[in-house]
Amino acid sequence: QGEIKYVANGTMPAASSANVGSNLLLNQSGQYVFQSFVDGKPVGRSAKLDVSFHKGAGKKITLSTEPAPQYRGSGNGSVLNGVIGSNQRYNDAEWLGFAGKDVVAVIDLGKPTALKQVKLRFFNNPGQWVYAPKQVQVSWGKQEGSFGKVLSSKVEVGKDNIVTSNLNLKNAKARYLKLEFSNYGEIPAGAPGAGSRAWLFVDEIVVE
Repeated sequence: QGEIKYVANGTMPAASSANVGSNLLLNQSGQYVFQSFVDGKPVGRSAKLDVSFHKGAGKKITLSTEPAPQYRGSGNGSVLNGVIGSNQRYNDAEWLGFAGKDVVAVIDLGKPTALKQVKLRFFNNPGQWVYAPKQVQVSWGKQEGSFGKVLSSKVEVGKDNIVTSNLNLKNAKARYLKLEFSNYGEIPAGAPGAGSRAWLFVDEIVVE
C-alpha cells in the first residue's frame, strides 16, 4: 500500500518520515517536500511547497487592477496565502500577472500590528516580455484610506528569474499597508516585444 511522506526542512523524505495522512495541518514555516512510497521505497517525483507563516498570510487584500485572466493564480489572495511561487515559471497558482499596468495593493491586517519589514518577489524574464518593476513603494496607517510615511526603493535586477526587494518598516505599527509597484513600462528597442508595455508578475507579499 502506498503512503505519502513529508519533511519540512527541504531535504528528501525517507520511509521513516512523517505520514501525510488525511488531515495534514501545516503549522510552521519551511520548505515542505512530499514523496510517495510503496513498500518502503520512493515512487515517482517528489513535490515541494515553500510555506511562510507571516503576519499578512490570509489577510484581506485589495488590488487597484485585476490580474490578466490567464495569470490570476488562485485569486488575488494568492499573494497572501503563505505559499511561495515557483522560481522557474510564473504560470503556477501563486503568481499574479498584470499586462502593462502599475499595481497598488492595500492589505488589511485586521488590527494594528507591529511591523518590521515587507519582503517582495517578482519574476524577470525579458525574453518573454516579463520585467520586474522599476520601483516599489510602501506606506502604512492605522485607519482605512489614511497612510502616513512613504518608503520607496529602486528594484535591483540581476541575472536570475527571481527579483526580490525588502522594505524596512522600522518597527512601525499599522493596520493597513499600501504597496505600489511601478510597471517597467515600454520594452526597449532590440528586446523581444519592443514598443509594447511589459508584463509584471507578483509573488507572495511577506509581511514580518
